[in-house]
Amino acid sequence: MIIVLYGTDTYRSSQKLKGLKEKFVREVDPSGLNLIELDGENITVDAFHSAVSSVSFLARKRMVIVTDLITKNKAQTISKDIAEALSDDLGDDTIIIFWESKPNGNNSLLKFLKKQKFVYEFSFLDQRDVQHWIVQRIKELGGSIETSAVLMLSEYLGSDLHIVENEIQKLIAYARHRSIGPHDVEQMVHSQFDNIVFHFIDALCARDARRAYRLLNDQFSSGAHELYLLTMLIRQFRILLMLKDFQDAHGMVNHGELSSVAKKLSLHPYVVKKSLGQSAKFDIAELKRIYFQLMKIDEALKTSGGNSRVHFDLLLAKIV
Repeated sequence: MIIVLYGTDTYRSSQKLKGLKEKFVREVDPSGLNLIELDGENITVDAFHSAVSSVSFLARKRMVIVTDLITKNKAQTISKDIAEALSDDLGDDTIIIFWESKPNGNNSLLKFLKKQKFVYEFSFLDQRDVQHWIVQRIKELGGSIETSAVLMLSEYLGSDLHIVENEIQKLIAYARHRSIGPHDVEQMVHSQFDNIVFHFIDALCARDARRAYRLLNDQFSSGAHELYLLTMLIRQFRILLMLKDFQDAHGMVNHGELSSVAKKLSLHPYVVKKSLGQSAKFDIAELKRIYFQLMKIDEALKTSGGNSRVHFDLLLAKIV
């Protein structure tokens, strides 16, 4: 039996893999001696053959898991050779699971695997499905969350469920036994990246390339997830565009109008206050161009993958 788990939503595919492993140990091999996990990046054809052709030990089946072979293995003929090996009858006593994060769609092995009976593709959820997932996940963990907080959380964090799960865990611990509200999301999630994003965009406004690159490098060095940072940048440039459009239609916004403008744009007055100065440093065409580039990076990271740092560096080169 061959099972294929692949796609950009590695959180859900990892959870599916975890469930399959736990079921195998629970129902087939409590000892775990017949559960073999192979690093696809470094695997050889001989090692694969050895793993799948071995006889199970004191159990009726064996499970062999191969992770990220297509995505990471650089050997020239590995995919072709393993596809040929899989064409042979492997018998019913071996379960082979291929788990891939960002496989090349033209890969010969992937084309073969997609024809199998048990193929599961995990793409990023859309915003509505992410919101539903948040509610269900918090319920599973014994918590609850207000609808407005769900909307904020999905907007701030995007579709990467690894990030969403991490923030949910922190929010539940912070809220203790009460329902998670929008203030909790502002305090625990948005505030973490708020200053980072504002400082970064201030550097772009000043066309200070050195400072912008340093801030970006600091974030990557500290382990910030590229999709998390990208989501916050997209959100902030969307706010700058909204403010620019509003001012083009209604004139400059003074301090006394902050609350009314914030209400009309469904933003916090503090966000409007801090963003007005930044929006004034760009013309509308430039904001649209940057926003479009950010959306292209978002699409590239969620589909073809690639080096996220290269995408950001190219964006900075075009701006500053």
